[in-house]
Amino acid sequence: MRIFRPFIVLLLVLPLSLAAVKKNMQAFSEGNGPAVVLDEFFAGQVERYGLAAIGACIVRDGKVVWSDGFGLADIEAKRPATADTLFPVGSVSKTVTLAAFMRLLEQGKCALDDDVSRYLPYPLRNPRIPDRPITLCHLLSFTSGIFDVDLQAGRNRLSFLEEERDPQTSAVAALKEFLVPGGRHYAAENFLEYPPGERYAYSNSSYSLIGAVVERLSGRPFREYCHDELFASLGMQASTWRLGDLDHRRYAFGYRREGGRLAKVQPTTWPGYMDGGLRTTPRDFGRFLAMMANRGEFQGKRVLKAKTIDQMLAPQAAPGAPAGKGLPVISRGLVWILSQAGERRVWQMNGFGPSFFAQVYFDPEKKTAGAFFTTGAFRSLDEMGRAVGEMLATLMEYEDTV
Repeated sequence: MRIFRPFIVLLLVLPLSLAAVKKNMQAFSEGNGPAVVLDEFFAGQVERYGLAAIGACIVRDGKVVWSDGFGLADIEAKRPATADTLFPVGSVSKTVTLAAFMRLLEQGKCALDDDVSRYLPYPLRNPRIPDRPITLCHLLSFTSGIFDVDLQAGRNRLSFLEEERDPQTSAVAALKEFLVPGGRHYAAENFLEYPPGERYAYSNSSYSLIGAVVERLSGRPFREYCHDELFASLGMQASTWRLGDLDHRRYAFGYRREGGRLAKVQPTTWPGYMDGGLRTTPRDFGRFLAMMANRGEFQGKRVLKAKTIDQMLAPQAAPGAPAGKGLPVISRGLVWILSQAGERRVWQMNGFGPSFFAQVYFDPEKKTAGAFFTTGAFRSLDEMGRAVGEMLATLMEYEDTV
């Protein structure tokens, strides 16, 4: 089976203006309330773009005020998607891995300028510039120089590590084969020619290594730490990193497009799952976004300090980073990207693979947020851009009224 690790869509989406969305929504809105309009719109998106399923949510003032699912989570079983259906979200997972790490950072367990080798069982260096340490901040900001995602070729250079069961090997052990001299897949070309901190290169394994640091500092498996320190506080009861914990009766299977039809894809993972292995529901992830939009607080509970959220969103030097198409980049924080969406500025992140797409955003000024997850491949990148733009703009249009 050909397997493809999900990675971020670097702002290829082309969102409609809110004025265009208002015009397109008039057909739905006559005599209907906002929730009905949203339901009809997203159900129509499934049909229009030939998708399998969509899950979506809107957050306002610390609460998930609307969430629902549309289409079929399992086409063969004719099982409908709901607000509590689990979706793959790919690189959106990195936002959770970042939050898990930042809890430890704010407790003084480490410092951003620490050499990551301090927390690994082997030294990690760019062989082209061996005297320059790779720091935790370099990993978090995608400036470590690790080259594991070839965006131009659309290829994940670590796809050989993918499997259909929970891994028996740790992330650090698996990545040693790619990053450390003597490894089976090691090469100088696995690193950029630039020193750490001087060039942006989107990297999946950077966040796998951050997940490994979380394990080292907390003394717990990453998935357990996330559950205890984040998911429990946020009420994200369904969200999971492990395939073994995945309830297939609640899961939205990915679907590739093969010969004009949708073909089911079984869920996969890899030892460095912290970069893209989260399965979550629209309702669950809405709670995480509510916490982000409210500067670290959720329903009266402090999950992250406000200054920690500010630190996550502080502008990072990212020479060579894409400027964005349709969603122009204003600045880059850690994982999160501040983008111009119509007349507004929102923090957003997305992820995708050949069989799914995920888009999330939040606006700390309005304390609003939204997300949508899709399964079933789009027919082209242009079609994907159009559909994603329509859905993003529609969520933003109805934030204040649903």
